[in-house]
Amino acid sequence: MATMMSGLAMEVQAVIFATAMQASVPPEVLSRVASIDLLGSEGGQPAGYALAGPAGAAVGAHVVLAAGAIGMFVAAAAFTLLRPLRVRCQSRKNMASSPTRPNTLP
Repeated sequence: MATMMSGLAMEVQAVIFATAMQASVPPEVLSRVASIDLLGSEGGQPAGYALAGPAGAAVGAHVVLAAGAIGMFVAAAAFTLLRPLRVRCQSRKNMASSPTRPNTLP
């Protein structure tokens, strides 16, 4: 059950992130931003893999996994508090629904 919920949460986050990126990043640089994001996301994995074993041996696997889960939750929740992202998405939404402008985003 926990694995199913974790997988569901990851997929929901992936859809929301991709949607937010497409809505917030201009189309002419979207591929560059997406590739930099992927490099940053995947680039840290080897370091995490190298540190997970010694950390698990030092403090226990349960503590390392719990700390990782808490860290991921806090990092994901922090994005909802970013005012510039909320303001930008809201202004684009208002522009798209404005009757004086065509229903296309700039």
